[in-house]
Amino acid sequence: MTSTVIDAYASSLSLVCRLLAARLRVEEALLKETDRLDELGLTPLDVALLLLRLRRRHLGYAEFPVYLLRSATTVGHLAQLVELWFQSGAPRETPVP
Repeated sequence: MTSTVIDAYASSLSLVCRLLAARLRVEEALLKETDRLDELGLTPLDVALLLLRLRRRHLGYAEFPVYLLRSATTVGHLAQLVELWFQSGAPRETPVP
């Protein structure tokens, strides 16, 4: 991985950890990339609601592919999905005529 890709993933991981920590009411530092979402007590609905919250913060991005959430099992995998969403759905600037 290039440095830019690693930095982008680290940013997405940090964002996901922050959202999960708020939902779980725990310190962000307690969450690890390898933590399983179900072992943290998160249901698929919890994860979907977190991503809806994230999408509200990033209006203008493409729709998050919710169907991919079925394959997310860890905090790190969820961060990867968020990073892919950011990369593929980033809003484009409207060209000035």
